[in-house]
Amino acid sequence: MDSRAKCIEFLTRCRDLRGAAAGITTTSTHPVYSQDRSAFVPVGSLAIGERVRTADGWALVETLTRERGDGQTVCNLEVEKDHTFLVGELGLVSHNDSAVGGRGGCAVGSRGGTYVLTHPVSGQVMRTGRTGNLSRREAQHARDPVLSRFDFEPVHRTDAYSQQRGLEQWLHDTYNPPLNRIRPISPINPNRGRFLDAAQQFLQGGNP
Repeated sequence: MDSRAKCIEFLTRCRDLRGAAAGITTTSTHPVYSQDRSAFVPVGSLAIGERVRTADGWALVETLTRERGDGQTVCNLEVEKDHTFLVGELGLVSHNDSAVGGRGGCAVGSRGGTYVLTHPVSGQVMRTGRTGNLSRREAQHARDPVLSRFDFEPVHRTDAYSQQRGLEQWLHDTYNPPLNRIRPISPINPNRGRFLDAAQQFLQGGNP
């Protein structure tokens, strides 16, 4: 099953151990597997020189280019049972849980999850959050006089509360968004470890 929406294009170019180079164009929140972090991470948070897993081993990220597209339509692929698949000429290991972002709406799947608000020109992540209903939260932000200026992009789709809490903190730590006023999880929250463990399991592909 796929869903379609207009989105910001993000070009990631990598080179593998054989010297072959190729690029993939995705949304900034689409997850690929980072060999260095041992977890799925959004391509928008990759670093130059970071190793990403491929079908034959790993490849180095050479360039990262974020640019606003011309309203090009992209697809969100859902793989039955196995949630990972290979993308691009180098066969980068990707995860199908990221929804297609942008003003076009949310992909079919779990109702809740995490999201980011990105600047429509620079692509900077301005705010992160979680919700039990992504479609409803997108509509709420669209009516807000300040937040409506930014693009709403779903990132992780899950209705599990512990995963949502941990993933929200993970997004906050990854992007350090200027509009986040407080930490998603207090350092003294007794459930902090449990929430972060649930997020790590999700990022490593342990989400059912």
